[in-house]
Formats: sequence, structure tokens, C-alpha cells
Amino acid sequence: PFLLVCMLSVSCAEDTYYEDVSAQELQSARSSKEIVDSINVATKFDVPEITLFANNSTSHQSAAAFGRYLFLMTKARSNIYMYDLEERNILCSQKLESAIGTTYYGTDLYHCNQSSFGVNYFDDEDTFPLLYVSQRAGTDMRCITEVFRVAPMLSLDSVYKGINVELVQVIHFPPMTLDNSMGNVNCVIDQERELLYTYSRNNQKEDTNYGICKISCFHIPDIRQTDVYLEDSDLIESFMIDCSALNLQGGCIKDGILYVGQGYSSVGYIYLNVISLTERRLITRVDLFGKGIRWEPEGAFWYNGSLYISSNDRNIWEISFDSEATAIRDPKI
Repeated sequence: PFLLVCMLSVSCAEDTYYEDVSAQELQSARSSKEIVDSINVATKFDVPEITLFANNSTSHQSAAAFGRYLFLMTKARSNIYMYDLEERNILCSQKLESAIGTTYYGTDLYHCNQSSFGVNYFDDEDTFPLLYVSQRAGTDMRCITEVFRVAPMLSLDSVYKGINVELVQVIHFPPMTLDNSMGNVNCVIDQERELLYTYSRNNQKEDTNYGICKISCFHIPDIRQTDVYLEDSDLIESFMIDCSALNLQGGCIKDGILYVGQGYSSVGYIYLNVISLTERRLITRVDLFGKGIRWEPEGAFWYNGSLYISSNDRNIWEISFDSEATAIRDPKI
């Protein structure tokens, strides 16, 4: 068994902790750097074949795909690009009004760190479902996700010539606390089970769970509500994953598995985390940096039976797992 990597261009309301990790263990004094450095990547994922296919995509901050079409969002949602995965080229783009805002700790609020298509449509005649784009937390300590209606425009000769993008909802997640770890929330839709998941960390560095990834699950809010304020009582479930949550990037869900990119070259690591949502555990971490990927893994999505990672160097990587590899057990940590 091996990992094949090719490159294309371009019930419970209460908090539930991971069963195998006690609260005392979660509070043990391990820095996030130590957690990252201790990873021993599983052997079956460790010998990929890497092929450069092309390089003509665009720099972006997050990405989400629906069918053959990939949508690339830039920082501050200043631009959105529509990319054809079958033809491997950009069809059109749309310049948006840049969003300006500041987080409670002084950085840009509208980072567009993660994008995910949902299951609901704003209008029955829409071609694409709603697009969920994760931002940071404002002064109220609530991370937000903006929900967009995306409607590409066809010319008379049936060529996409632009994209109408309309903000239709803002989801405000519970204010971050040391208990709920709702800091730097990234939202991802489980399209098969029609649930909204988040992967996040606590931004308060003095707390030891700063480096522990937390998974939380909510019902997808009704699109008829323009502003949605979620509270801890709205949680369906939440649990800790015993791995670093620093520098989390784009993610997607398929068959109950969450795939999340992490890191960038200047911190010395780039991983693909493979997490079982049903078993509430880290299956493995793929060392993408060791395989030659040197840029941030901004987006993750499935297309034609393969997982793809879009990185900030304008490349899109295809990652193919065989059936045995996807069932591999935990690496030693």
C-alpha cells in the first residue's frame, strides 16, 4: 500500500471530551511545538509518488469544490476565482468589496482561512449550494463564518463570464472560553450527514489546551436567519483530538473522516491530519512537507474519487489513498 500524490494546477449539549485523554492529561505541560515534533507518521503514508502535472492556478487563502468547479477565495474576500478541475484552468473571477475589520487581538478579521460548500441552496434554481467561509473573532470574542450565495454568470455562448456573490448569513460561534476552545474556528460542512463541524483551538496561550485541536458539531443554521448566534448549549457534541492545533488550514469531510491541512514552511512542518469523527480520534498525520509540499495547504476537497489539496503556491495536489491505508491505526505520539 502506498500514498500516490499527483499535482494539478491551479444527547449532548454538554461538552464531551475525548474518551482516551483525561482532563489532567490535556492540561499537562506540553507545548504545541513538542506535540508537532513528536509525531511519527505512519509508514503506509510515508512513501508517495509525486508528479508535477501543471502550474497555472492562482494564489488564494481558501478553496472549496462542488462537482468539477473549484472556488478560490482570497484574503479579506477581495477576489473569488472559479476554476475548472476538468479543463484545469480559471474560467472567471470576480473582484469583491474588500472586508475590513480587526480581531480582538489586532489582526485582520476577514482572513478567509477555510471554505466549504454546504447542502442547502438559497434558491431552488441555484446551481451551487451555499458557500461557508470562516473568519476570525471580533471584539465580542465570537469567531464568525460568512455564508454566501454563489451564482456564476453565463454568456450567450454558455461561457462563464463572472460570479455573483451575495452575503446571505453570518454565523456567530459561542464566545471563546478556556472550556469550549472556540478560538480560530474553522467551519466545515459534513454534506453526507448534513451537520456543521468546527475544528479550533483556544487562543489564550497561557492555557495548555492551546495546542490541542477541538472538534465541535452543530446543526446547520436555517438560512432564513440573517444573523445566527450559536451558544455552548447548541452543541451536538465536542471532543479533543490529541494533536497540535496551531496553524490549521483548509479541511473537508468525506465518509465521516475530516481531512485538515496544517502548517507552512517557515514553521518547519506541513501536515495533512486525518481524523475520524465517528471514533473521535486522530487516524494519522501525513507529512506533506517531507513529500516536497512547501506552501500552505489552503484548501481540501474531493473530486473524482480523490482528495485534493490546494496550496498557496498556485498548485493543486492530488492525494490517492488505497483502501488499507485509510484504515490505518494511530501513529505513536
